Amino acid sequence: MKDKDMLVGWDDGKIYLYLKGEEYCISDEPELVEKIIALCRQHYEQKARQDSVTDEQ
Repeated sequence: MKDKDMLVGWDDGKIYLYLKGEEYCISDEPELVEKIIALCRQHYEQKARQDSVTDEQ
């Protein structure tokens, strides 16, 4: 990995964060996974509402 911070999913079914040369397994942190899911849900629900409004116009 380069020095670039990045989020990566591997074929082991887990999600990893590479941050300043260190590897962190996000999937091993249940509270963090729940926060990420909630953030994604909020994002896509908001996007769906915006798309719905755009379609109505």
